[in-house]
Amino acid sequence: MKTPNKTLIGLATAAAVVGPMVPKTVTININEFERPAVVAEEKICVAVSMLIDDKGKRFCEYRCGKTIHLQPTDQTSCERTIREGLLKS
Repeated sequence: MKTPNKTLIGLATAAAVVGPMVPKTVTININEFERPAVVAEEKICVAVSMLIDDKGKRFCEYRCGKTIHLQPTDQTSCERTIREGLLKS
């Protein structure tokens, strides 16, 4: 019989020592690496001006980022800020 190679004996010994320490299963939770889904972002809209049409109906003009919304009102002045979710479509 031939004598075993020293490298082969070393590798077998290392595998025998480290083997019981290696976990049998590995669990990876993908949700930890992803940004949670955004359900709704609420924007604050700023009053730009008040418009009055030819029938005397008043509208508050609000700017929400790059969009502009017209909100009908019965008051003599507009609120300075309003949440975008409160605007009527």
